[in-house]
Amino acid sequence: MKNILILFIISNVMCNTNVEILSYNAQFKNLGAGSAIFKTITFNDSPEKEIHFSFKTKKFVDLFYKIRENIIMKINEENFIINHIKIDSQNRKRFKNHEARFDYPNNKAYFDNDSLFINKGVYNPISIIAFLRNQNLSIGNQFIFDTYNSGKIKTIGMEVINEETIKIKRKSYDCYVLTPFYLQASDENNKKGEIKLWIAKESYLPVIIEQNANFGEIILQLNNIEYAK
Repeated sequence: MKNILILFIISNVMCNTNVEILSYNAQFKNLGAGSAIFKTITFNDSPEKEIHFSFKTKKFVDLFYKIRENIIMKINEENFIINHIKIDSQNRKRFKNHEARFDYPNNKAYFDNDSLFINKGVYNPISIIAFLRNQNLSIGNQFIFDTYNSGKIKTIGMEVINEETIKIKRKSYDCYVLTPFYLQASDENNKKGEIKLWIAKESYLPVIIEQNANFGEIILQLNNIEYAK
């Protein structure tokens, strides 16, 4: 009887979720460098979504530049601001662990036994992608975000600048192209984490994601799409 009850609870939990898994091939300097997974979990009875993002380099790349990154976020379902974020990463031999919680009613972000004043909703590049996928896009649209990175806030904008047709694995996607812009010249000096996006016009899938990193530009190209409950 106990086992039946456990299976019933698990079944109900699973039925109350919808999962989208986007898999990407990663390129660096025109080489196949690794892979990434962008998983979104929607809970039918919750005001939050969960986003899991992971990236890893291939074994031959590990020999000279090993990268592992795992991000788990809880975001608001309506406006995609971050409620909680946990990051575990490895860059060569450097390891980084960071966790932050955002208390919007009290205008506080809490992290590493410290806190930061915030006066509006906070994003990061991954939640920005989730936000933009759910907007009615057209050329000239601009969006402004306060982004969080390891205890610091920076304001950044994203603008729809063009339309392009992208072909991946013999499939064509008509896309909106979005690039970043800055409200303050000082922010433009630090482009780490900056993203450029190609979002499909019909499905609103992020077909290509370009991101600046310490060692150069990583290009993620959509490889596979899965849906589950």
